[in-house]
Amino acid sequence: MAVAQSGWKLSYSTSWAVEDRSQHMNRASALARLRALIALKGTLDLDAYSPPHELLQILPPKSTIRGSDCGPQIGPNNPKFILGMQALLDLIFAVEGSVSEAAKFLGLSTGALSRFILSNDCLRLALNELRFYLVI
Repeated sequence: MAVAQSGWKLSYSTSWAVEDRSQHMNRASALARLRALIALKGTLDLDAYSPPHELLQILPPKSTIRGSDCGPQIGPNNPKFILGMQALLDLIFAVEGSVSEAAKFLGLSTGALSRFILSNDCLRLALNELRFYLVI
């Protein structure tokens, strides 16, 4: 009797590892990382910067620029979270990887933005990859 094995493997560098034996979990995680990296293709005009609605929706309620019209904060399980994550990574890319500079644009303290980034593994990994890219 033959045993067949299947699974998704997506790697762009040795820093990414398969997180789970579940095909669906690995696929979702790989797609999230890929979308985050695709987000880095755009450029931002920091002089006229205004955070997009998608980014405002994922920000913690502490943010001084997050109005009541954004609705409740959305989390990583919401499909729209990735759009906010992309916008955040675009901003951090535009400020050359500086979390403290990005925090100023978002009305957050550096610590609050750092805690937000560290609260989501996909976001943390994407930011580390971004910083590696900026160093090269």
